[in-house]
Amino acid sequence: MGELDHIREQSAGSESLRRRHTDPDLPPILNGKPLLPNHFAPGYVLTTDDIDHLRELLDFHYQWLAFYKKLKEETERQLDDQFLYMHELQSTVRAPVTGYVLQDGRSKGIYGDGWAAPIVEVHIRPLKPVDKLLIRGWRPPETDTARFDAFINAGHVLHASVGEGTFAIAVDCHEPLKESFILRLECGQAQLSPQANDSSDSRSLAFVLTEIRAEHCASAEMSGEARADG
Repeated sequence: MGELDHIREQSAGSESLRRRHTDPDLPPILNGKPLLPNHFAPGYVLTTDDIDHLRELLDFHYQWLAFYKKLKEETERQLDDQFLYMHELQSTVRAPVTGYVLQDGRSKGIYGDGWAAPIVEVHIRPLKPVDKLLIRGWRPPETDTARFDAFINAGHVLHASVGEGTFAIAVDCHEPLKESFILRLECGQAQLSPQANDSSDSRSLAFVLTEIRAEHCASAEMSGEARADG
């Protein structure tokens, strides 16, 4: 606030330059003069002192504009930095994947407290070919039924509906997945009850994601066991 103090010192300079009264019917006073003197009226001819006074007021006005412009720009920059930092933190949250798979890279739409956004994306790397995926989750009580869709590498593989309470949805991969793939889940937003809804939480939430379980091909399981026996 050093710059603000400097502006105040330039414009005020001393205690005598502050407002001398609080009567709303009287104009405020700066440098011992009303900001809008009473003798300013239609037909009045400005004097040299009047012009100097108006120039002083304009200079004061533009200094405040410059100060608030700079303050606005600094605040917007800080907000942008905080948003990027929060986005970075969110993208490092690990999805609850189980089976012979690993999360490969960053995630999207998964929060550290288990909640998931209406759109979730997870990069998954199979250690064994994946035949199916089982998505487990939970939605709050009294939540309307919502559409639930799953995509693998942008291909639509499932359409289902989910309501309140726990759910388990099996996703058929159509063919064994041996290479890294992107799982995308889309679900309607959940309606939180007033008791459970934190007024300070502005997130758009769809469900609590409890597990993404990979199920593997029987042939892969058998070959793995055969290699282990050998």
